[in-house]
Amino acid sequence: MYDIKFASKRVEKEMKSFSKDEIKMIEEAMNILSKNPRPANLDFGSVNRCTDVKRIKAKRLRVFYMIDDKNAVVQIGKIENRDSHCYGKDPRTWFQSRVC
Repeated sequence: MYDIKFASKRVEKEMKSFSKDEIKMIEEAMNILSKNPRPANLDFGSVNRCTDVKRIKAKRLRVFYMIDDKNAVVQIGKIENRDSHCYGKDPRTWFQSRVC
């Protein structure tokens, strides 16, 4: 099992901005990530700008995260709606303590 951690308090605020149904989808996705950080059923993939940053899809939501296999930690750096143009942003800014 992997521990799920937020990269910053900003991610916690992002999560609170979603509807109850969306939060439930995010929590279900995080539960799956805690068991398998590379889930094929959630359209797992890397972000082109930074291959260390992974992405899963939960309907219209995107969860961006990094995997630390050595310490069994999944660090969530960004949660956004698909329409938010999140792919045009630099993912390195989401993980201040990690460099891509």
